[in-house]
Amino acid sequence: MTTRSLGVAEALVDGVVVPGDVVVEGSTIAAVGVLPAGRSGLAVPGFVDVQVNGFAGVDFTTTDLDGYRTASQAIGRTGVTSFLATMPTAAPEAYGPALAVARAAATTTLPGAQVAGVHLEGPFLSPERPGAHRPDWLRAPDRACCDGWLDAAPVVVMTLASELDGAIELIEHLCARGVIVSLGHTDARASVAHLGFDAGASMVTHLWNAQRPITSREPAVGGAGLARDDVVLGVISDLIHVAADTLRFTIAAAGDRFMLVTDAVSLAGTEEVPLDEATLRSREPRLVDGAVRLPDGTLAGSACGMDQAIRNIVGLGVPLERAVAAATSVPARALRTHGVGLGALVPGGRADVTVLDDALEVRQVLVGGHPLL
Repeated sequence: MTTRSLGVAEALVDGVVVPGDVVVEGSTIAAVGVLPAGRSGLAVPGFVDVQVNGFAGVDFTTTDLDGYRTASQAIGRTGVTSFLATMPTAAPEAYGPALAVARAAATTTLPGAQVAGVHLEGPFLSPERPGAHRPDWLRAPDRACCDGWLDAAPVVVMTLASELDGAIELIEHLCARGVIVSLGHTDARASVAHLGFDAGASMVTHLWNAQRPITSREPAVGGAGLARDDVVLGVISDLIHVAADTLRFTIAAAGDRFMLVTDAVSLAGTEEVPLDEATLRSREPRLVDGAVRLPDGTLAGSACGMDQAIRNIVGLGVPLERAVAAATSVPARALRTHGVGLGALVPGGRADVTVLDDALEVRQVLVGGHPLL
């Protein structure tokens, strides 16, 4: 069994910065706070991202296992050690092949961040709030269809709109099967959102985006989720999807239920290229000035890595300990039994570790004790 010291000056353990080095034995954290401390660096738990559609030119709805290998390395370089491969609404015939590949990826040791399961974002979404999802691929809740998908791959999270006919019953069914339900792409008023939460939904997908906006007399799904203590709120913190002041009050209101998600797509980790007429005429998303948009300007996921999301909210005044929790312990808790062993840096725990420098840049990553950087 290989034993290694990380050479860090301190570690973030249960939300507290502990001076000293971290020692790893095999795939396990052996000790923290070991003296003498290393020269520099802060060891934190490996980041957990529950919403990644793709990365480095790879789209998880259309790729093969080699694509997962490529994406996992690039995702790992952002400090993420575990993620849910997310599939937005797709053509009906696309689900079978995509889920088969995802199942293989979830049972394969990848060269970077590991697949902790699948997040199905759709197709049971509101036609009033499709965002970048193709409206012609949306459909009414279908229990038999869902059961087929759950049997095909380890589906951990499903995003749906609670106001659709049959949605409440489907939420109850999904929860009974151990799936975590998140409300998103929804036009639901608060009263209907609460019905979804009461039926077992426990998350909100990319809060403030592709949902009925909050007003003084209509809290909608965002206000309903913030008002409860049993709902985790995922937020894309690229400073494009959600304004800085909106992020500030959301973090203050959500407390330890605020969760960072990237909603990264295949254009994340790629270079921007000049637009041509063919791209402008198509429905294909493009990366311009750091934002991923359809030609009509609709946001279509993000190009933001989790490390950048953490730097963004720390730059807004959020304490580093809280920012890291939003990418580690909070998503691990949201995933319940699916997240056991994730998002923590404790002796005896999994050696999923990310090391940050003073500028909060990723300098070292270990997944199961195996160094990536």
